[in-house]
Formats: sequence, structure tokens, C-alpha cells
Amino acid sequence: MDGNKPLRKRRILKTITWRTVATSITVVVAYILTGRLEIAGSIGLLDGSIKMVSYYAHESIWDKIKI
Repeated sequence: MDGNKPLRKRRILKTITWRTVATSITVVVAYILTGRLEIAGSIGLLDGSIKMVSYYAHESIWDKIKI
């Protein structure tokens, strides 16, 4: 089980960094479309949260599949 710790940490860091970049793009697009920073921030927060959780779960499931 200790061998999985570096992989888990890498997966978490990869998830956070990738979603930060992608969510930043979503916030910018939402701001351009709405002109309101509060709405753009809310959309970005929701987008980032949902996608981080789903990406982490997806990666975890694929790690368990033996190909």
C-alpha cells in the first residue's frame, strides 16, 4: 500500500493543477459573456469542484482496471 502513496499524491496534484488552468479559462469566458465577476467566479467554482471530483474518481477507477 505504501507504493501507492506517490501515485496518489501525483494524481491529486495533477488533478488540481489541470483543473486550475481549465477553470481559469471557464471564468474568463463566463466573464466575457456575462460581464459580472461574481457570476463568473461562481460558475468557475462550481465547474472546478465538479470536475476535480469526477476526474479523481475516473483516474482511481482506471488504476484498478487491469489491461
